[in-house]
Amino acid sequence: MRHATKLRAGLWGVGLGALLFASAAGTAQATEVGIERPIGLGLVAGSAPGLTAKIWTRPTNALDLGLGFGLGEFACSDRFNPCGKRTSFNVDYLWQGGHGRYDVVGLHIGLGARFWFWDYGGGNDDLQVAGRIPIGFDIYAFRWLEAYAEVTPSLAFSPSFFFFEGAIGARIYL
Repeated sequence: MRHATKLRAGLWGVGLGALLFASAAGTAQATEVGIERPIGLGLVAGSAPGLTAKIWTRPTNALDLGLGFGLGEFACSDRFNPCGKRTSFNVDYLWQGGHGRYDVVGLHIGLGARFWFWDYGGGNDDLQVAGRIPIGFDIYAFRWLEAYAEVTPSLAFSPSFFFFEGAIGARIYL
């Protein structure tokens, strides 16, 4: 029963987001994202759900920061999510394409790192570090909103393994 409620809430969120995007796509507005408004704060869902921030350093470059939290009992895995006892931090330097005042969609590619901190209890903690290359697209809605999706090839160290992360998120620009 609880799973069905979460699924319904998620579907409502996706539907509301699609409606918001469709209404914004019909109007030709100038975006202020990264131009007059250089700092964005928001939420991200995916491999490391949590908080996200983006700081534009130049018209075509930005710093992307994320603070992720475990997924609770959902999708428990010894490798990526030991039942919600995981916190992560990522920092990526992004190169942006298609980011002008009247652009609606832009692309980005970056280079960065993610740090995971696990707490298994009983004083047993662990740290994992991975290099990453986020590749994605950005949708500029209204003058102050950016929605994005990305896939991120990553290489973890100690133990060494290659994997993919994924994320969708939105930021409101101040």
